[in-house]
Amino acid sequence: MNITPILPSRPIARKYREARRMLRYWERQMTQAAAHPPLAADCPRDYWHQRLALSPAIDGRRTPQAVRRAAVEMFLQAAAKMRAAIGPEHQARVLCGITLPFLTSSDLSVMYGGYFEHFFNRKGSCQHWSVLPAGRSLQREWQLSVPAGFGEIGILTLTRWDEDEPLEAGETWWFGDVDGIAEQLASPAVAGRSCGI
Repeated sequence: MNITPILPSRPIARKYREARRMLRYWERQMTQAAAHPPLAADCPRDYWHQRLALSPAIDGRRTPQAVRRAAVEMFLQAAAKMRAAIGPEHQARVLCGITLPFLTSSDLSVMYGGYFEHFFNRKGSCQHWSVLPAGRSLQREWQLSVPAGFGEIGILTLTRWDEDEPLEAGETWWFGDVDGIAEQLASPAVAGRSCGI
């Protein structure tokens, strides 16, 4: 992956070098994960996920956008490798969730069986997810290179981790096997969602 942002100062250049090392390390980690994909037998809850465990520096104010874009594209490629390694015969849904404004909450998910059916239906007092306007596209806004066959859907997320806290707004952009997500978001609430999840 070739990233060539303009680096106006030595501190930013240093941060850029650190970010590149971070991305190379994470790319190796995801390549290893894709080489041994989580099959249904390995997932007692029919669910596996891996966070984009990069340094908080990836979300720093002075981190070049080219580095953030490279991190997202690397994560999307890891999802594509994971999907290819699992194969269609296992009927898994492979999804890559890109979270904004903080990329460090992004994750790669593999769902089997019924786990997917209500995963996106979040309409409780502590979590409320809804579809972002149809005209929005992170792929277009960030000029991302997205693997062939990957769908995209953007979700507005309102979350609080404790009843006494205010709701925090964010966005999660899901790429991969996204068929059926919009229908879940439009369906009635599912009981059982609580704060602290």
